[in-house]
Amino acid sequence: MSWDVNLINESKIIKLIYAGNVTSEQLREALIECATLAKKENILHFIADTTKLVDGHSVFDLYSVIQLFDSIGFDHNIKEAVLVQVGSPALNGASFYETACLNRGYNVKIFSDETKAIDWLKN
Repeated sequence: MSWDVNLINESKIIKLIYAGNVTSEQLREALIECATLAKKENILHFIADTTKLVDGHSVFDLYSVIQLFDSIGFDHNIKEAVLVQVGSPALNGASFYETACLNRGYNVKIFSDETKAIDWLKN
């Protein structure tokens, strides 16, 4: 599997880790898994770790993810921190995703440091 979803219990944060090449279908499956866990545990904070992602996703794939948020009724009160390595090929896609999410009313921010990302999610 090129993605994994974990619950950080002490912080009430869902962590989604991408590794290797992630297809658009796998991206969709990962988001549905996150949404299911979020509803079950009543969680609104997420970390998407793309530091092990080989390539980024297309603008079309990322926009489809945001449309998926709307179609499954994802809460607009979510906060998502996206971890990206500086200089990563995924950085351009992550920047597009951040902007597109903000434009749709989802609070998303890019980080290169997980500790800072968790601090932002908690505040």
